[in-house]
Amino acid sequence: MLNVTGYARVYDFDRQKGFIRCNLSTKKKNKDGQYEFMHWRGRIVGDAVIKMDDIKEGDLIKLDNAIVENYFAKDKNRYFTSVVVFSFSKYEQNS
Repeated sequence: MLNVTGYARVYDFDRQKGFIRCNLSTKKKNKDGQYEFMHWRGRIVGDAVIKMDDIKEGDLIKLDNAIVENYFAKDKNRYFTSVVVFSFSKYEQNS
């Protein structure tokens, strides 16, 4: 488990009982000044689920409290990485 903060776009909401599955997209500049994009499976949990009512597909959010998990699924013989979001705020661009 690793604590993370930063910004991500949220897509593909799948509301479950008590949590929301989603996809997260992040980007960073490489040494050549070009953006590299990363995609993550995410899970919104706790009080953050209520805040998702104000979020639309593709909105940018600031991850205030989140962790990255890497777990092994024995039945699939494979590792999976996901981001669990406990707290976030909607990104509001200053005018």
